[in-house]
Amino acid sequence: MVSKLLLPMDEEYLGNDKPVNKITPVVSVSVTTYNHEAFIGQCLDGILMQKTSFPYEVIVGEDDSTDKTRDICKKYAEQYPDKIRLFLRNKKDKILVNGRHTGKTNSVKNYTAARGNYIAICDGDDYWTDPSKLEKQVNFLESHPEYVLTFHNARIVDENDHFLSEGGVPDKLKKEGRGIDIIAGKWLPTLTVVFRNGSFEIPKEYFEVLNGDAFLYTLLGHFGGAKYIEEISPAHYRKHSGGIWSALTPKERYEERINTRIKVLNVVDKKYRWVIRQLLFEDSLYLTSCTGGLFPKVKQYFSAYRYFIFRPSFLSKYLEVHGAILRKLFNIKRFSGEGY
Repeated sequence: MVSKLLLPMDEEYLGNDKPVNKITPVVSVSVTTYNHEAFIGQCLDGILMQKTSFPYEVIVGEDDSTDKTRDICKKYAEQYPDKIRLFLRNKKDKILVNGRHTGKTNSVKNYTAARGNYIAICDGDDYWTDPSKLEKQVNFLESHPEYVLTFHNARIVDENDHFLSEGGVPDKLKKEGRGIDIIAGKWLPTLTVVFRNGSFEIPKEYFEVLNGDAFLYTLLGHFGGAKYIEEISPAHYRKHSGGIWSALTPKERYEERINTRIKVLNVVDKKYRWVIRQLLFEDSLYLTSCTGGLFPKVKQYFSAYRYFIFRPSFLSKYLEVHGAILRKLFNIKRFSGEGY
């Protein structure tokens, strides 16, 4: 995968003559980490325990943490020179989106450095639990070229590994994930995804959104479907105060989702634009319920209709969203704005 923006490559910690640099990896595991001192060891252990019939590399992008994350990453790189390629990023390269620091530069540099045919993702505060995860996902992709990615279940845990909830993969997506489903923003637990490398270039709009995962899936959905593999044990997604998305209010989440959809309209194939407009319509209506004041609510509600198109799916979404808003108003169902 290559970005259209020419980002300068950083030097690898311990140089580029390590054992890992001399292999031809089938999979590149991308780990981005920032201030994950309490979690990064567990993340790397879950990756290094993988039992595979093929070589793989672990690309760690340490994003200039203010805690001891960088020291821990260095120790792992020194201990596993046959697996880990560590890049020490500089805070001056960080990109702001709506005033918030992001790991966009770190992620794209990791993707650019990836040499494998496939890329797996695991952020430094998450971790895998199944040692056969990579083997099963890659084996499927090798024999099914019509799929661009595979994924599996995840569980949400807190800072102390206490179970909070299941990952919430839609049942429909478990049965069959079409390309259009991925483009439409169906929720995928990113820490479980393995996708084909080199399918596309990353456009500049990627650097202008906060939730880059949804943007990434939209791009991938142009090249094939997504396969859910039930036999893999759930990975653990950690929800904590330091997470960028977790720290947002429901209103801020909808605002960021809308921003992402607008940017996606610039890059999605014309035949799929109605899907993105439907998502914009849905999110804009939901944002009404999070908006304070009668006049702002009315203004936000009617602004949603700029994305409306006369299609049966839009009518269905209209009824679904209005039902959810009414349930919220009458406290029938908790509504939090979770997901993408």
